Amino acid sequence: MEQKSSDSGGSGSKQNVEFMFLAKTDNSRTIFTILNTLFFKKEQNVTIRFSKTGIKFTIEQSRSMQGQAILQSTIFQEYNYHGDAPAAEFSVKLKVLLDCLNIFGVGQSAIRLQIAYKSYGSALLLIHNGS
Repeated sequence: MEQKSSDSGGSGSKQNVEFMFLAKTDNSRTIFTILNTLFFKKEQNVTIRFSKTGIKFTIEQSRSMQGQAILQSTIFQEYNYHGDAPAAEFSVKLKVLLDCLNIFGVGQSAIRLQIAYKSYGSALLLIHNGS
């Protein structure tokens, strides 16, 4: 997972096509709060699945319990999925993802955030665009 900070709020369509997935929100706190409800174990993986309709986060515990959070594309100010497959899926440590979101200041109410993913094997990018 990679973090970037940028003061330029605008992005052209060229940047959008560069990524398989790109979503922009004016309130990263909502994402943090929803994902934090899934956190119950320190070394827990979360499977992230991007599709045209939204992002699905899934956690499993010993194949006996499963938790899901779905962020519909409509909660984002901009949402683009350009994958060849119906969905792109990978796993990361949930604690690491939450820590990265927390660095951007989820205690503040209006933190603009971009979530971007280029392709299979690339890093998940969390890009802060100023407040």
